[in-house]
Amino acid sequence: HFVGSFTPSQAIPDRFFLHTMATSTTTVTSVDNTGVTTTTTTTTTAAAAPTANTAAADSYTWGGDSNSWDVALPIETLRPVFDFDALEKWTAVPAEIENTGKKPGDVRTIHLNGMAIVETCLAVYDNGYAYSIDSDLAAFQIENGSYRGLFSFTSITPSTTRVTWTTAYRSSNHEATDELLGGFVAMIGACMDIFAGTLNAKVALSAFHDAPTDAPQTVAMSFDEITPAWLSGVFATEVLSFDKNICEGGQLANTCVLKNIKIKDGSVSRPTSVAVKLHVGIPEVRGLSVGMSAYSRELWFYQEGHKHSPITAPKPLFIATDGSAGATFFNLVMEDLTLEWDPAAVIGQSSQGEQEFLNVLKTQVIPQHAKFWEKYDFIAQPPLSTNGLKFDGLYGIDAFDDALPATLGLVNEHMPRLSFPEEGALPASIQKLFGLYGKLAENEAEGMHALRAEAKRIMNTRPQTWCHGDLNATNAWKGKKDPTTSLLADWQLTRMAPPAFDLVTAMVFLDAKTIGNGGALRILTSFHTELCRQQPAAKKDYPLKQFLDDVALLVATLGPMVFAIMAPQISADMPQEKKDFAWQLFWKNGWLNMCEIANAADMYTVVDEVEAKKYTRLGPRKD
Repeated sequence: HFVGSFTPSQAIPDRFFLHTMATSTTTVTSVDNTGVTTTTTTTTTAAAAPTANTAAADSYTWGGDSNSWDVALPIETLRPVFDFDALEKWTAVPAEIENTGKKPGDVRTIHLNGMAIVETCLAVYDNGYAYSIDSDLAAFQIENGSYRGLFSFTSITPSTTRVTWTTAYRSSNHEATDELLGGFVAMIGACMDIFAGTLNAKVALSAFHDAPTDAPQTVAMSFDEITPAWLSGVFATEVLSFDKNICEGGQLANTCVLKNIKIKDGSVSRPTSVAVKLHVGIPEVRGLSVGMSAYSRELWFYQEGHKHSPITAPKPLFIATDGSAGATFFNLVMEDLTLEWDPAAVIGQSSQGEQEFLNVLKTQVIPQHAKFWEKYDFIAQPPLSTNGLKFDGLYGIDAFDDALPATLGLVNEHMPRLSFPEEGALPASIQKLFGLYGKLAENEAEGMHALRAEAKRIMNTRPQTWCHGDLNATNAWKGKKDPTTSLLADWQLTRMAPPAFDLVTAMVFLDAKTIGNGGALRILTSFHTELCRQQPAAKKDYPLKQFLDDVALLVATLGPMVFAIMAPQISADMPQEKKDFAWQLFWKNGWLNMCEIANAADMYTVVDEVEAKKYTRLGPRKD
């Protein structure tokens, strides 16, 4: 969501964004069932938006919004509802319509209540179509304004359509216009949620049915839809009641715990409490999660991956998705960890000390790294790798970098108020790190793109293994009976990567006392020593300095993804408790620790070396 100086950017590879109010460029990339990639780019000059009411304003606010939905329906099903002539179908009152056809460049004008709405057919291609809507805003009592919305419909699989809606406006009344467009987003999002969530749902795993196909093929779209009737379908027996507790944590997905579950048939054995995880409610963050394959990676782990991992993980009981490739909407029911486990850390007030954290690494993380050390017959396969033997990325898709100028600007503006209200400003250490990101964001993030490309090249020369990918402190649990035992949850970012990939997020959300006063460097060094003990090849092929360099590069390139998650939360409709947790504990503590880790790994020096093309400490794998 952009307000102020509108900056074109791209959130996922096959989204398109508005470049000007009069000209649009649509780029669509898709892969068919045979693996053939097709890219279609269409640049179209549409009819100018009406300008009769814009001359009187002295100043204007530019704004925009982009949302994307993966709908579990073939494009042929959506086309009759959302085609080029959609406005004509939606218009409930008589309107004068001028139509020139349905070819690219053709225009359909609807004169409605004194307002001219211009639809322009932008593109018609083998796997989709796109059109724009231009109008003034007079019908909504907003003078001196003009608006453009662009719709793109792309078939990404035979049964899934990606729908993208991008808007931009110019108005002298920003608040009214932003509220209006927010209503549009909610309305269209609700339509897409209904399409995606109620059709083609698929149950992939059930501990309570003889076969997954015996379970009701539905997906709960929100916490409100997690009802006794829904749980009755999951449990295959009538549920009378339960207590629902919504968990504070979780940035890419939402979780609640159902306690005191009561069932009608006392002879049937069912859990008295379970945890339920589902897609995040904020559309922008959900789009980012799907773009990173976060949901599909985690569901793969609970269906298949956990059978191979030496790490103790939660027991899955039920999995349902909307049937889309990215599992845009999903339900994951798991055992209630609070019965036998305690959180290993509470963000910002952890009792987890340095040795306790090192024990988690020694008994859980490093054994997996050692077991799958360069086992490319397993780790180089999807979903752990989407690029075969080549390390395929740093924390998600490169397109986060495109949005860095906008997302960093929003976080920089609002984080002092949300996370440091008493100080009224960011601490000097965070200002320094944000300053680096600001420099890398210049010239449409040219520096970040270049740094990420070099970081990928460097880290691709390192030995690869199977990483958890998101070892932040809230994902680690310790046994109630035996605190030396541990469990790791949240497998959304699991992938093939060098071992350093697991250390950055693992340390970012520890207690500040553990990370400060030299603790960050001690933990990094101790981890590397134990890795070399359990996997002797690491001593020669992955020396300590290369390991620390990778930590530095991960911190330097982590920012764009984090800002892309933080920015929508600034104005998102979140429960106050979760918003307080996110901004006053989670992000605040995380960025302070990030600065400590950056210093421990000598990040600023490493970045300078890479930018000057003087970095020479490559690993044994071919670049």
